[in-house]
Amino acid sequence: MKKIGFAILVVSFAVVAMPLSIRWARGLLHRNVAEVPREKVIDFCVKNFEKEKECLHDDAFWQIFSTFYLTAVGEHLKDAPPIDERYQARAVGIMKNDLLKMRSNQDYQRMCETMINHSEAPDRQTLARVEQARRQSCAQFANSFGQMIFIEGAFRNPKGT
Repeated sequence: MKKIGFAILVVSFAVVAMPLSIRWARGLLHRNVAEVPREKVIDFCVKNFEKEKECLHDDAFWQIFSTFYLTAVGEHLKDAPPIDERYQARAVGIMKNDLLKMRSNQDYQRMCETMINHSEAPDRQTLARVEQARRQSCAQFANSFGQMIFIEGAFRNPKGT
């Protein structure tokens, strides 16, 4: 419970600071960085799906990751519902179901190729940060992974935005 409480505190702080950090992070996406080779990004993406599946029953992971997700959704929807336990549990259920629909590494590979074809790819610094978090706890991975997707826009924002 202590670890989950700390993780929620960290996410709570991140959500409060998110509007400012989103503008700052989005600016970082458009800086001139050397492109990461496609094969490396696909491998990175597949390993992230594998880690997500590893964290399937980790409450801290889903609490943190869904908070990033719901905050990002709320930014774009004028009348987004407030983030309460019921709404968050529903979002987590949908995300888990989507993850479970992918049954093999080939499914991960296809999903990653589709995301890379249509979305912004992460830069080298982001890859290193998420890879490091992936080797640690599910909560640390959720924090870094959620930031990459829902704040920085990698694998989420359309190419060229």
